[in-house]
Amino acid sequence: SSHAQNDSKWYMGALVGPSFTNVMGDFPGNNYKTGVSGGASLGRSFGDNNNFKIQADFMFSLKGLNQTYEEVSTVEQEVVTSKTVTEFDNNLNIGYFEVPLTARYSISLGGGTFPYESRQGSTNLTFFAGPYVAYLVGVGAEFNTTQTNTVQFKDADGEVTNEQENVVDVEGGKFRVDGRNSFGTSPGSGVREQ
Repeated sequence: SSHAQNDSKWYMGALVGPSFTNVMGDFPGNNYKTGVSGGASLGRSFGDNNNFKIQADFMFSLKGLNQTYEEVSTVEQEVVTSKTVTEFDNNLNIGYFEVPLTARYSISLGGGTFPYESRQGSTNLTFFAGPYVAYLVGVGAEFNTTQTNTVQFKDADGEVTNEQENVVDVEGGKFRVDGRNSFGTSPGSGVREQ
């Protein structure tokens, strides 16, 4: 963060970093999605030691999930065995505009060393509290499914005499929903196919 003036108690700065999100629930193959968060912060410090601060962050965050899993189905008869493997690869992106409002109170614990050393050369214990407001900007998803069917033909002794494999990419499709549409404030809005 940087101070606009040396004697000012207002400060501002830039924020950027990774985010790791997932969706809770009974979904097979859920993986954490690596996204990014970035924006700016504006704050004001109070007290002789600037130990009390109020800060607002204005950020855009990309969240969501990656889902990869497979389902296997086998039908076995005397002369033929059919095995179907269906692989799912789904990707969900959710964009938010976020405004966390934070009150911070720091207690000096004395002299410190890196990385806990502040500009005054002390280690601080800091408490955080405050509300969090977020607005859904948009949702995008992509669904991809690959289905592999293997059929084995057997003779009377159960030996495989022939094998056929068929691979089909099922067109899962993509969709996007704008945030304003999710609240119904835009006439004629809805899901748009891409």
